[in-house]
Amino acid sequence: MQKLAIIGASDLGKLIAHHVIVTNSFLFAGFYDNNINEAEFGEYLGKTDNLESDFSSGVFDCIIIGIGYTNFFYRKHFFDVCNKLNIPLAVFVHPSSFVDKTVKLGNGTVILPGCVLDRNVELEDNVFLNVSCTIAHDSKIGKHSFLSPAVSIAGYVTVGEQGFVGIGSIIINGLDIAAGSVIGAGAVVVKHIAEKGIYIGNPARLQNKSTT
Repeated sequence: MQKLAIIGASDLGKLIAHHVIVTNSFLFAGFYDNNINEAEFGEYLGKTDNLESDFSSGVFDCIIIGIGYTNFFYRKHFFDVCNKLNIPLAVFVHPSSFVDKTVKLGNGTVILPGCVLDRNVELEDNVFLNVSCTIAHDSKIGKHSFLSPAVSIAGYVTVGEQGFVGIGSIIINGLDIAAGSVIGAGAVVVKHIAEKGIYIGNPARLQNKSTT
């Protein structure tokens, strides 16, 4: 069984570790985190500067990025670091989720309990699905995106890279969501989103334009 390490030892990293351990999907090696020290966390492997040497010496075999939507820069950054170092990005799919055999899962994908991915869905690299997300046929979620619990996405939807979709939100069929957009909790998206920004409400409307 492969030894898995997680970058990020805060709440998201601990949540992923919990599901990995209880499902016996990997041997959990521990966390890398640049903002804690060994005394604070028993499963601490060190700072990310140690990734290359530890991988070479067999401390772990593969990595998952346990950094959430509050810091998309570092979520993407450490994914890119691992690729540069030729460190494999693991895929974790909770056994309670349904993933159709036609689904394509990118490197580093994490799917938590109770999700449904229908025919021809594609999750690009480093996508995170929280509990009970439903993605209908022929939809695509861009790299490094983060879907919160109970998100419902209809068919033929495209969510651009580094997208955040809030808890309980709905995206109707055939829509394109601009990269870097934030869909607020409970929002109902009924039109294409061509401009990066924060969208809330039913129907979802632009609240703030992104300045990044």
